[in-house]
Amino acid sequence: MISSKANESSGDTVAGTGAGSGSRWRLAVWVLVCLEVGLFLLLIPWSPLWTQNLLVGYYPALRPLYMSPYARGAISGLGLLNLGLAFWQVRNFRRLTKAVGKEKGTGNRE
Repeated sequence: MISSKANESSGDTVAGTGAGSGSRWRLAVWVLVCLEVGLFLLLIPWSPLWTQNLLVGYYPALRPLYMSPYARGAISGLGLLNLGLAFWQVRNFRRLTKAVGKEKGTGNRE
């Protein structure tokens, strides 16, 4: 194992680059994915696209489940959770990129 004292003294830099250089982009893309998935799951169950679903055609016996307001509400609830996660990540963006950068810099190598 290699001691992580060298990494601790470098602060927020990892191998001469900013800690958040790559992690910021990844986190930004992740936030956008969470926003997109959240909006999709929130809105699609209540749109006409939901009734024109291929699964309804292949499994007509499950149509009452697909059309149930309870199932639609549960899927919309997952969308709200995704949106909440995305907004939390936007709010804590700077802190999260620093944490990801430090984790990469202090990893144990054998």
